[in-house]
This record gives sequence, structure tokens and C-alpha cells, in this order.
Amino acid sequence: MHLGFMVPNRAAIALVIKSPDAKGSTFFPKNTLWMIRIQFEQPHMAPPDVTNLTPLPNPRRVVTANNASTGIGEVLFNDAPQTTIGFNGILREAAIWTTSQSPADNSSREDAALKPVEGLVSLGGTNCRVTDLGPGQASPMHRTNSIDYNIIISGRAVHVLEDGSEQEVGPGDVVVQRGTNHRWENRTNDWVRWVSVLVEATPVEVNGKVLGPYTEGVDEHP
Repeated sequence: MHLGFMVPNRAAIALVIKSPDAKGSTFFPKNTLWMIRIQFEQPHMAPPDVTNLTPLPNPRRVVTANNASTGIGEVLFNDAPQTTIGFNGILREAAIWTTSQSPADNSSREDAALKPVEGLVSLGGTNCRVTDLGPGQASPMHRTNSIDYNIIISGRAVHVLEDGSEQEVGPGDVVVQRGTNHRWENRTNDWVRWVSVLVEATPVEVNGKVLGPYTEGVDEHP
């Protein structure tokens, strides 16, 4: 009896069993060819662990709340929030906190960083996040319906607008981004980190034209 393996793709293996020409066997008659296809299911893949993606330490957050019984202030969360990869792997993002209304609800004790946010803007509220951009990388040109307060923490970045104007920013600098198309570039050999607080805003309207959300390479340019 002859055994052979064929691997047509990564998802399946075909096992070929051929009986001898002279005589068969109890299970395999002579001069017959049997093929057994074994299909492998793709395992469930957990989100990638990007803890060590950058030399920068995971951001730490300290979130306070009032004790539900005494009303005395206490620490609710003191941890390093989960990080994810954004824009096809060129940057690392950490969700710090979100709100979904204004005024915000300070009574809830739920972890608001775990609430899903479609895109970058929390409708009716705010979105606080930390972004790390890799050396030599650049984000796509993009615009959101929000006003963004961006505070550079470490490294140096270049903030590029659609008209080609550029501003190099470093630790302590604040970029107030008001619904304009923009891009972040890292032209250095080091990672750059900034904190952003995005607040939902009404879309900008110029000469009767509404300038809505846009991401280069994803949306048609308005």
C-alpha cells in the first residue's frame, strides 16, 4: 500500500491511499485509488498583543469616582488600558476614556474605555486616547466632525494640512484640530506619542458645501 500527501492550500490536506497492483487488502481493493480530504478550520485569532510594539511604555491611566456608599472620592481604575494597532499597523492606540453625552455622567462606575466608538468620534460626547506613531510613518490625510485637542508627550511629529502647510511639534506643544483635513508624519528615527481629546462638532460648511468625514484611500475626496 502506498501513502502520499498533497497539500493544495493551507486550509486542507488530501491523503492519497493506493493499493498494490498485485493484490488488494481487506480494506482497500486492488488497483484502487482512495483520497481522503482533511479540512482544517482556521483557529479563532485573538487581537494581536502590541504591548511590545514600541519602546514606549504602555500609557497608564488613573480614573477617579465617588464611593457609592460614602460619596468620598476614590480611585476607580489604575491600570494600563488595552492597546490596538491602527492604520494598517503604523501606529498604536490606547483608549483612555469616552463619554456619550454632554454634560457627562460621572455616576457610572463602568469602564467607559471599553464602550465601542465608531471611527474616532464619540457621538454626543468625547473620546480621550493615546497614539504612538512609528519612525518614518505617516497617517492618511483625514478629517473628522470634531474639535481635537492634541498634546504631544514625547518625540517630534509634523502636522500637515491639505494646503501643504507644515508645523513641526514636540513635547508640550498642543495642536487644536478643527475639522480640517490633516496628516501626522514622523520623520525621525524615534516613536512619537500624543494624547488626543476629541469632542464631537457640527460639520464645517464652506460656500454651502458640507465638509464631512474623510479618510484618504477609503473615501472619495469631497
